[in-house]
Amino acid sequence: MDFRYHVKIIILVKDASGKLHRHRSTRTMEDVEAKLARLWKESATNPHTMKTRANILIIDDEQYRHRWFNRTFKDMELELDIRTAYDADQALEQMRETQFDVVFFDHDLGAGPNGSRLATMVLGDPFGPGDSRQYKWPYNVFIHSLNWNGARNIESKFKSAGVRTFFREISLCIEKPKDFLAVVNALIQNLPIPFGADEFRRSETEEE
Repeated sequence: MDFRYHVKIIILVKDASGKLHRHRSTRTMEDVEAKLARLWKESATNPHTMKTRANILIIDDEQYRHRWFNRTFKDMELELDIRTAYDADQALEQMRETQFDVVFFDHDLGAGPNGSRLATMVLGDPFGPGDSRQYKWPYNVFIHSLNWNGARNIESKFKSAGVRTFFREISLCIEKPKDFLAVVNALIQNLPIPFGADEFRRSETEEE
C-alpha cells in the first residue's frame, strides 16, 4: 500500500527577470521537490535572464580572507568587479560611489566602527551621523563574520530595510566553497538559494 501523501499545490516561481510563473497540480511531496528543483535549474541556466557581470565589495580586516575570496571567485562563470575594504571608512567610500550586487560583511573590523555600526551608517541613523542618502544600498548582503551576535545584528538591520541578506560563517564558506559559490550566484541572479546548499544555509531573508 502506498502511504505517500498527495497534495494539491500551486507553485509560484519568480525567474531572474522578475516574471512570476504559476504551476498548479496534485502531486506527491517527492514530485513537488523534483518539480521545484527542475524549475530552479531551468531559471538558473536561462541565458536570457542571467547576469554576466557583477560588482562585489568585500569588507574584512583580515588579509588572508581577502585572498581566499579572490581565489575562490575565480571559479565563478561571471565577470566580477571585486572591490576591497579593510575598515568602515574604506567601505563607506566604496558604497558612496557604487551600488554593489553583493557586499560581504565582517563584524569585527579593528579599531574603527564595527560591521553593525557600519550597517547603521549605510542605512541611515536618525540619532547619529549616518545618512542613507550618501550611500548606495547593496542589492544583497552576505554576512561571513564569526561573531554570531554581531552578525545577527547586521542581518537584522539590513533585513528590516528590505535588503536580501544571507549569513554563513567564513569557516564554513572555506569548508564548502562550491556551496558558497552557489549561494553567491543565486544572490547575484536574484534566484532562490539552491536546494543543494540547504545544509550550508544559516538563514536567508526571503525564507524567514
